[in-house]
Amino acid sequence: MPQIMGTSLRMFAFNTLGYNLRHEHVWLRWPGRWSMLFASPAHHHIHHGCHPDHINKNFAFIYPCWDVLFRIYNIPATNQNARLGISMHYVNAYKSCLGPYFIPFRNVLAPAFKRLDRILRRPLSVLTTSDSRWNALRLITIIIVQTAASRRVLSQ
Repeated sequence: MPQIMGTSLRMFAFNTLGYNLRHEHVWLRWPGRWSMLFASPAHHHIHHGCHPDHINKNFAFIYPCWDVLFRIYNIPATNQNARLGISMHYVNAYKSCLGPYFIPFRNVLAPAFKRLDRILRRPLSVLTTSDSRWNALRLITIIIVQTAASRRVLSQ
């Protein structure tokens, strides 16, 4: 079989004719049932879509027949609802390149910091008994344990 730049002629044609456009804003969809056999930019757009009908759809890399088999295949006839993004609700949260790395940590640690802030804003008379350092350490430990316990309850 003939090769071009180390790959088969068929694979080179497939990538050149459409699959290399999967991250471009081009709505290209193979006609008829061909779209169930070979991935297209439209297939990949739905995979990255934040419309509720498009979440958890189209995970196949090249052959969408796997998506059809597992009933997660979805390519609408038009790109009317094909909005790219993370979620309809978190559009403003992830504006920067560093946001996806730090926002999850902020969300997990926020309850602990709120409780710590409430304790630190209390009058010092609450903490002063025989050893105020020991009481402060004990309170911080209680806050961390309660936060971890509440996270476990909420995640169930």
